[in-house]
Order: sequence, then C-alpha cells, then structure tokens
Amino acid sequence: FRRTPATSMDAVFFFRKESHHWNTTALTPFQLLATLQSLRQVHTFTPGDTLYVDLPLYTAFGYVVELLLPLLCDLRLTIQGEGQSAERFAEGLTAGEHPLVVASPEQLAALAGLAGRHNLSGIRSVFCAELDPGNLHMARLADQGIPVFLCAGSDETASVFAINQADYSGRDIAGKPLSQEAFEPGSIGKPLPGIAIRITSISDDEVELGRDEPGTVWLSGPAVAAGPAGAWWKTPWTGWLNHRGFLFLITRCDEGNFGAA
Repeated sequence: FRRTPATSMDAVFFFRKESHHWNTTALTPFQLLATLQSLRQVHTFTPGDTLYVDLPLYTAFGYVVELLLPLLCDLRLTIQGEGQSAERFAEGLTAGEHPLVVASPEQLAALAGLAGRHNLSGIRSVFCAELDPGNLHMARLADQGIPVFLCAGSDETASVFAINQADYSGRDIAGKPLSQEAFEPGSIGKPLPGIAIRITSISDDEVELGRDEPGTVWLSGPAVAAGPAGAWWKTPWTGWLNHRGFLFLITRCDEGNFGAA
C-alpha cells in the first residue's frame, strides 16, 4: 500500500501480478467504502457470523471482503493460509459453522465433492465469481441445501459490482407486503446500488443497445475507478441486461469464457 502526497487525495493502490509483471489500480477510501455500503444494502450481515474466505489481500476483493467487511460489520473471520489447496480449503468447512463462504471455482468443486459425505449445514450462503452459470457443482450443493450465488467484480470497481441474492417475499418496515426478485439463473445478478450499467455495440461506433442485446459492458458509479465522477469504464466483458435488470456475461476478453453463452 502507498499514500499519495499530502497535497492530493489519499489513495490505496492494489497490485496484481499477471504474466510476471505488476498492474496497479488506484482506489480512494471513498470508492472502497461505497462498495461496502452497497453490499450492506443487498445482504444482511449478522454480527458475529463467521466469514470463511481465502483471498489475496493485495486485491480490491481481499481488502474489502477480508478487511473492511468484517471490521465494519462485526463479522468473525476464518482465513485459510495463502497457497493452500482447494481440497484443504473445503475440508476446513467440515468443522464448525461458517454461514458465509467466498470460494473460487476450484474451491467450489472441492466443496461439492465433500457435500455428500459431510454435514455442511453450517453453511448458509456461498458466493463465487468467474464461474460458468451452468456449473454442475452449483446444482450438487443446492441439492444439499447450500445455495451458491454468482457475482462479478474487479479491482477497478473496488471488488464486487453485481451479485445474485435469494428472492425475498415478506413485509417492509411499515408492514406492507414486499417482494423482491434478486436471483436469475444463468446471470451474475443485478448491479449493486449505485452502479449503472450500459451495453454498447462491439463495433467502433459503440451504439447503445437495448435489453437482451449482447455487447460491450460499461460501468459507472461511486465505486468505479474510471477518472472523473460520472465517467464510464469500458470493461473487458461482453454481455447483456435482460428485461428484469439482471446482467449476463458472455466473455472476458483477456481471460476467456466464464459466463453464459
């Protein structure tokens, strides 16, 4: 971590090693806290719950999920040591209760392998990014009563920018009936509060497209490190928004296909 000179705004720099060189993303504390505030609006974090995770701290995901989220939401944190195998990560969930789990696709596969042999009733929700929505391990865990929610994010958006949640049907604080559609199979969820998404044609003219039309995904919002306030960030993803506002990703240009085709 570094700090900018005292004459400018404080910033946190995240370093991500790829192809034997370091990339940097500058994020202000305001952008980091904006993501955290958005997450708290779509998910109820119960004080005292245990968050089970294994994320590199030098990324926006690690900093927000491993540091800020437990600190400001009063969560207990269980971290597997860096470099542990996916199987070791999954085995750690067989003892005790870990209501919230953040897993990679490899860790999710290992967890699904244990689901039929161990009691994993202490897991309430599993969140996973960069996973094919048709992944069979999701269905296997769902059969055991363990919901897996897809999400998507990047360092440039101070971690998560869209996430699936469980549908809600109940009453609001005034006692009136309230229903909220928060889950769509095959998608990576709705954008977090404060995040705006638009889809443009992949061609050079970048014409804005309508619902259910695939193209380049653009993001804007207080958590997006895209320059001046209100600026749009052209993401490396292609995808579309459906009529209910759920985002579907097709490809990430620099990492290959991991979304719905």
